[in-house]
Amino acid sequence: MGNWTPEQLNVQLAKPLATLRDAIPQAMDLLVALRRGIDRTQVEQQNDLSREGMARALDGLRTRCMQQIDALEAACQQARAQIESTIATVGNEPSDPQRRLVAIAEHEQVWRRLKDSLDKVPDVNTLLRAQAEIDAAEQTGDTLRLRVLAAELPAYLQSRNKVMPPAFVERIDSALLSHASPAERRAEQIRREVVAGWGRLVAALGMARRSVTGQSGLPPAVLPGWEPNTSVTPGPAVSMRVTELS
Repeated sequence: MGNWTPEQLNVQLAKPLATLRDAIPQAMDLLVALRRGIDRTQVEQQNDLSREGMARALDGLRTRCMQQIDALEAACQQARAQIESTIATVGNEPSDPQRRLVAIAEHEQVWRRLKDSLDKVPDVNTLLRAQAEIDAAEQTGDTLRLRVLAAELPAYLQSRNKVMPPAFVERIDSALLSHASPAERRAEQIRREVVAGWGRLVAALGMARRSVTGQSGLPPAVLPGWEPNTSVTPGPAVSMRVTELS
């Protein structure tokens, strides 16, 4: 499906987005439950188990918690893949095979012209010429040229011992977004949320695993939140635990 509306995207991606947004509080819940399970086992069975038996019982609790964290991460990876595959269908990529071949040919033709222009300047002027090409495409609203530059320029610059400046990426993305449909703009908002939140999610799950193995406090005092400048702390309700950092 390529002709999305923002509302259809919201409905289609509501569940995988919720999986990602709720994962860190769920990880904290698992750690709180593990702490309670360990404390309860140590109190209730201290007279019934040998030292070795107690160690095995506590190891079993930690193993089950680690398995639950692994399952949570697998669900997040699946949710991310679903979001990315859906977003990939939004935009200008034609679904008809013949139209796709035409689009590929147009892409290659535009890149040949751009590459010829870039090849004509010495290495020292490569970035200046690339910037001029971005300027020209931006000023004329040439979205095809902007997409080609986004796809091909990083590897080309690398072949000439240059690195794609982040400012170039931001300018191309901004220019493309200004010419995007409402669905494309919503897809880009979701993509940016997932890209930014994923790093914090991975960090939080890593902290959770270290907590389970005893390398840090159980539960930890705080985990990074999915949204920027938020954190998750142990507590009775998600709404009370996800707090904005000052």
